[in-house]
Amino acid sequence: MRLALALLFLTVIQDGASLWAAILRHAKPGDIATGVVIYDNDQSLRIDISPCSKSEDKTIIVFRRPYKKVPLGNVSCKDKTYERVQVIQGESAPGETPGEPGAWESPPDR
Repeated sequence: MRLALALLFLTVIQDGASLWAAILRHAKPGDIATGVVIYDNDQSLRIDISPCSKSEDKTIIVFRRPYKKVPLGNVSCKDKTYERVQVIQGESAPGETPGEPGAWESPPDR
C-alpha cells in the first residue's frame, strides 16, 4: 500500500543526552506505516519508521486519533531490540474533531 504523507517541517528530537534532527510527517486517512513507537498519549502517536537508520536519516510519522495500532513483533538494530508496530490512520466521524477518541481506534498501550 502507498504511504502518502505530506512533509510538514523538520523537527529536533532529544534522545537521551544527544539531539538529532528528523523529518516529521502527519498521516492522512488511510495512510499506513510500520515502525517503533517513540511517543504515545491520548491524542496522538508518533512512530519512527527508520529505527535502525543514522540519526540524520530519521523519519517520524504522527498519527492522530482515530487510528489502529497492531503489534508486529520486534526489530533488532545492532545491539538494541525494539517493539515494532503497524499503524493505520482512520477518518474522523462527521462532526468529530481530529484527535478526539473515536470508536475506530485501539486504546493506547500503557
